[in-house]
Amino acid sequence: MVAPREFFQEVNTWRVVTGLNGMLGNSWNWEIAYNYGRNTAIDGMTNIANMERLGRAIDPAQCGESGIPCLDLLGYGGFDQAAIDYIMFRTMDEGGNEQRSLTANIAGDLLELPAGFMPVAFGVEHRKEKGWRNPDSSIVAGVMNTNQADPIAGNYTVNEVYLETALPILRDRDFAKSMDLELAYRYSDYDTFGSDGNYKASFHWQVNDQFKFRATRSTAFRVPNIPELFGGVAEGNLTTTDPCDGWDQPGKNSVVAANCEADGVPAGYTQLGATVLTTVGGNPNLAPEDAKTFTTGFVWDTSLVDNLQLTLDYYKIDISNAIQRIPDSTKLSVCYGSDNLSHPFCDDSHFTRDSLTGEINFLSAQPTNAATEEVSGVDGAVFYQTAIAGLDTSFNWTVSYLDEYTVTPFAGADSLEYAGYITGGSGSYTNWRSNAAVTLESDDWQAHWNVQYIGGADDINAAEGDVGDHAPSVFYHNLQGSYFVNSNLTLVGGINNLFDKKPPFIQSWTDANTDTMTYNLLGRQLFVKVRYAF
Repeated sequence: MVAPREFFQEVNTWRVVTGLNGMLGNSWNWEIAYNYGRNTAIDGMTNIANMERLGRAIDPAQCGESGIPCLDLLGYGGFDQAAIDYIMFRTMDEGGNEQRSLTANIAGDLLELPAGFMPVAFGVEHRKEKGWRNPDSSIVAGVMNTNQADPIAGNYTVNEVYLETALPILRDRDFAKSMDLELAYRYSDYDTFGSDGNYKASFHWQVNDQFKFRATRSTAFRVPNIPELFGGVAEGNLTTTDPCDGWDQPGKNSVVAANCEADGVPAGYTQLGATVLTTVGGNPNLAPEDAKTFTTGFVWDTSLVDNLQLTLDYYKIDISNAIQRIPDSTKLSVCYGSDNLSHPFCDDSHFTRDSLTGEINFLSAQPTNAATEEVSGVDGAVFYQTAIAGLDTSFNWTVSYLDEYTVTPFAGADSLEYAGYITGGSGSYTNWRSNAAVTLESDDWQAHWNVQYIGGADDINAAEGDVGDHAPSVFYHNLQGSYFVNSNLTLVGGINNLFDKKPPFIQSWTDANTDTMTYNLLGRQLFVKVRYAF
């Protein structure tokens, strides 16, 4: 009998931070720190079939000789154990990531203005990151009944400098208890991407003891991760439609025909077969994603109830040069459908043709900086503190509403709206999420109750009415208790997912039949911890 397939994993993480700090005069402080972190993992699957060995075991011409047992798939009774042992394997992958950083910071009051002191902070950072993943040799060879994968390895180094300051504008005026402008700038130089700069400007207006308005405008960027940059590059014959197939035949789109002729595709050209040799994997030529962010909102420390604070903030994020993997047939269709081959997908970095035959001799399905994303929503929070029966009691409640998450895969493409949907690769973008927590604390112990809410969402890849086309809303309850033995030692215990809530069935997620990036997969979990501070 063949045992079920099981996943196993072992993860080791450790981190070392050391540094020095001190004072320069009465109002300036300095700090130098070194950080080293390393995360390694070994994981794999049991009972994975070696397809080459399976082929030998069911081939009468090969089995029964040279130690190859025969496997009868159509006979009665169970399979021969010797054949099972010959075919089934335990795969083992290993990988990890590592970070080293050295930072130096100085902060203090630069000068005194009419509305108060002007603080300044500046510093430098040198950081190196690397990552790797080495699949099992049988998976690299592509002989197992699972997806083939190649080794991944890469690294980059970045040097950064930053400057931050806060300008006090007004103090203790009518309708302006305080008014400040915070400014920050960071310059980053990567050995893989070049340099980039980002800024942040924040405005804070404390109207009185109760009301505060705030707004922030900033820029940011995300560097491609190691798999996106250095993922193993391979070639494969992928099903591809060449728009120039029969371009000179009657009924062909006139724009496509003109572009195919202009690109040197000979008359009478016919695509050879339904597949094209295509390059897949990482792309070392990727650039960082860029973002512009705007947030605005208010804080209300209401006098109606002591120690009650309400916050409400609106945010909007626009991302350009977002990294996307564009299907190869889509690239060709968009290129030849553009005016005078003007679309960026017509560049030689995406595909080339043989100058004599017109056949595509290079086609890339690697990730590229092509997409734009627009995200907006509202975040609200309630914070309350009081004393109940001599216990310090706090209540925190946060609510998030995602109004828009629009993705345009590339210039000229139709936009996709993800807000309110569960996607196939990025998890749930439900409109509503919430988190509430109540904490009771005395001198010797603390009790904490947390409730997490994930709103319902539709499966974007399922047809309406299909089984599993909608995930209902989910509540998770978590409990934790702590006992402070002394100032150094704390004992902690708790239960996550108290009521053992099962994840919803989602049709398009074949991995565990649910959204593994959003929902709790492990069920009720009990844990204990011991914390000791030196």
